[in-house]
Amino acid sequence: MAQKKPTLLRRLINFTIAYIKYYVSGCKDVDSNTYIKRLDTCLRCENLDTLNECAVCGCPIFDKAKMKTEKCPINKWN
Repeated sequence: MAQKKPTLLRRLINFTIAYIKYYVSGCKDVDSNTYIKRLDTCLRCENLDTLNECAVCGCPIFDKAKMKTEKCPINKWN
Protein backbone atom coordinates (compact mmCIF):
# COMPACT_ATOMS: atom_id res chain seq x y z
CA MET A 1 0.00 0.00 0.00
CA ALA A 2 1.29 3.45 -0.89
CA GLN A 3 2.50 5.65 1.88
CA LYS A 4 1.40 9.21 2.64
CA LYS A 5 3.85 11.68 1.13
CA PRO A 6 5.92 13.89 3.47
CA THR A 7 5.06 17.57 3.81
CA LEU A 8 6.59 20.04 1.36
CA LEU A 9 9.03 21.26 4.01
CA ARG A 10 10.15 17.70 4.83
CA ARG A 11 10.58 16.92 1.11
CA LEU A 12 12.69 20.06 0.64
CA ILE A 13 14.83 19.17 3.66
CA ASN A 14 15.30 15.58 2.48
CA PHE A 15 16.33 16.56 -1.04
CA THR A 16 18.55 19.40 0.19
CA ILE A 17 20.41 16.96 2.45
CA ALA A 18 20.71 14.49 -0.44
CA TYR A 19 22.02 17.20 -2.75
CA ILE A 20 24.55 18.47 -0.20
CA LYS A 21 25.94 14.93 0.26
CA TYR A 22 26.09 14.57 -3.53
CA TYR A 23 27.84 17.94 -3.95
CA VAL A 24 30.37 17.28 -1.17
CA SER A 25 31.20 13.91 -2.77
CA GLY A 26 32.18 15.72 -5.96
CA CYS A 27 28.83 15.16 -7.72
CA LYS A 28 29.60 11.51 -8.34
CA ASP A 29 26.93 9.67 -10.30
CA VAL A 30 26.25 5.96 -10.47
CA ASP A 31 27.04 4.22 -13.75
CA SER A 32 24.32 4.14 -16.40
CA ASN A 33 23.34 0.50 -15.72
CA THR A 34 22.84 1.20 -12.02
CA TYR A 35 20.85 4.33 -12.86
CA ILE A 36 18.55 2.39 -15.17
CA LYS A 37 18.05 -0.35 -12.56
CA ARG A 38 17.25 2.20 -9.86
CA LEU A 39 14.76 4.01 -12.08
CA ASP A 40 13.12 0.75 -13.09
CA THR A 41 12.72 -0.15 -9.42
CA CYS A 42 11.25 3.27 -8.60
CA LEU A 43 8.92 3.32 -11.60
CA ARG A 44 7.42 -0.01 -10.48
CA CYS A 45 7.23 0.94 -6.80
CA GLU A 46 3.87 1.42 -5.10
CA ASN A 47 5.33 4.51 -3.39
CA LEU A 48 5.86 6.46 -6.61
CA ASP A 49 3.50 9.40 -6.99
CA THR A 50 2.17 11.01 -10.17
CA LEU A 51 4.93 13.66 -10.09
CA ASN A 52 7.65 10.96 -10.19
CA GLU A 53 8.54 11.63 -6.59
CA CYS A 54 9.06 9.03 -3.90
CA ALA A 55 6.16 9.10 -1.45
CA VAL A 56 8.49 7.89 1.32
CA CYS A 57 11.17 10.59 1.20
CA GLY A 58 9.59 13.00 -1.30
CA CYS A 59 12.64 13.21 -3.55
CA PRO A 60 12.37 13.36 -7.35
CA ILE A 61 13.41 9.90 -8.52
CA PHE A 62 15.10 10.96 -11.75
CA ASP A 63 17.52 13.11 -9.74
CA LYS A 64 18.03 10.97 -6.67
CA ALA A 65 18.55 7.73 -8.61
CA LYS A 66 21.69 9.12 -10.26
CA MET A 67 23.39 10.18 -7.02
CA LYS A 68 26.05 7.72 -5.90
CA THR A 69 25.69 8.95 -2.31
CA GLU A 70 21.99 8.08 -2.08
CA LYS A 71 20.03 4.98 -1.13
CA CYS A 72 16.39 4.02 -1.43
CA PRO A 73 14.62 4.94 1.83
CA ILE A 74 13.02 1.48 1.93
CA ASN A 75 16.08 -0.43 0.68
CA LYS A 76 14.79 -1.42 -2.77
CA TRP A 77 18.01 -0.45 -4.59
CA ASN A 78 20.38 -3.38 -4.34
